[in-house]
Amino acid sequence: IQIEENSYATSWISGGTGTLKTLTFNQGIMIEEGTTNLVSNPSLETDLTDWLGAYRCSIIRDNAYAKYGSWSCKATTASPGSLFYVAMPLVDVSANTAFSASVDVRPYQAHSMAGNLEVIFWGPNWTYLGQTSSINSAMGGGEWERLSVSFVTPAGCTIIEPRIRGTVNTGDGCIM
Repeated sequence: IQIEENSYATSWISGGTGTLKTLTFNQGIMIEEGTTNLVSNPSLETDLTDWLGAYRCSIIRDNAYAKYGSWSCKATTASPGSLFYVAMPLVDVSANTAFSASVDVRPYQAHSMAGNLEVIFWGPNWTYLGQTSSINSAMGGGEWERLSVSFVTPAGCTIIEPRIRGTVNTGDGCIM
């Protein structure tokens, strides 16, 4: 996943003299201000520290598929057709700031899934302030798809929680 601050709220290109890198697997999540990555564990190449599988879902590192690098995060479920989500590392943010987020996902092997990218907004003392999400998308045939959402953090927001929420038709799960 990639999340960046939109200093000009326009496109995926960051301002200043830095360059924006397209990051998915070898740098599984990126949230940046300018060109500084703010994520505690952006790379799936080493481990899954700060990543969490929930709702009948477990996550493992997998090297069968990777869009970039050698490793990805594979979400599996024992209850095909059930809801799952994968929470990614929390990120400290400022209120009233524009961001764009995207993640490349695919079903494992040639199976199908439906999912979206959500961003949860938290205030002081874990006060829930709302959320935003990408359009729910159906994916099949083992093709990669980019889920994207742009948002402005609400007043009082201090932390965002990006996550993938979806369903899969088999226990093999999805890759991100």
